[in-house]
Amino acid sequence: MNCCILIPAYRPDEKLLHLLESLQASGLHEILIVNDGSGPDCDEIFSGIQTRWSHVKILSHDVNRGKGSSLKTGFQYLLDHAPDSIAGAVTADADGQHTVPDIQRILSEMELAPGALVLGARAFDGAVPFRSAFGNGLTRFLIRFLYGLRISDTQTGLRGIPRSVMELCLEIPSGRYEFELDMLLGAMSRGIEIRSVPIHTIYIDGNASSHFHPLRDSARIYSVLFRNLFRRKR
Repeated sequence: MNCCILIPAYRPDEKLLHLLESLQASGLHEILIVNDGSGPDCDEIFSGIQTRWSHVKILSHDVNRGKGSSLKTGFQYLLDHAPDSIAGAVTADADGQHTVPDIQRILSEMELAPGALVLGARAFDGAVPFRSAFGNGLTRFLIRFLYGLRISDTQTGLRGIPRSVMELCLEIPSGRYEFELDMLLGAMSRGIEIRSVPIHTIYIDGNASSHFHPLRDSARIYSVLFRNLFRRKR
């Protein structure tokens, strides 16, 4: 399936460059990066990407708007400008957690189920930071308990998203890390199939490069769970 690789990037480092090198080497050349207000300190990285890979499209936010907003900016651009031959997008993080073989697994699953939302599901075994394992475990329990939805990795950033699901995503009001959970609940409410594909669990330097704020962003995520639940009961 011909898809664009969509990468939201906030203050990226050389790990983004390594990902781009691997994508190029594997023949994946349709790449869209959204610079989410990274600031002047990162101008050299983005200008270097454009110099080295002129076909890589970079969109920019003037200020940081959040991961969800970056993804929606990318979805809107693809819906408006990508040719019909681009059937969807694979979203990947810029921090080195997602490998090209796992991206290719998502693409293969999208071929099997063109209308499904495909999730790259981490196993959370081995050396996984406590906050990541605990947070995902709690969210997994709550989404199963409250909604009956069995998903092994609710917060994965590696996802295969067809055009039809992109259109749904643009209707979601949230714009930061909670957006990815909102996407799952929105897909479920509309009867969209959700598939999971096992991927490697990779945390570099204990996930120190993550911009996830444990208290603030966790509160946003759990508010999504209960907000959507109350909406269903009206």
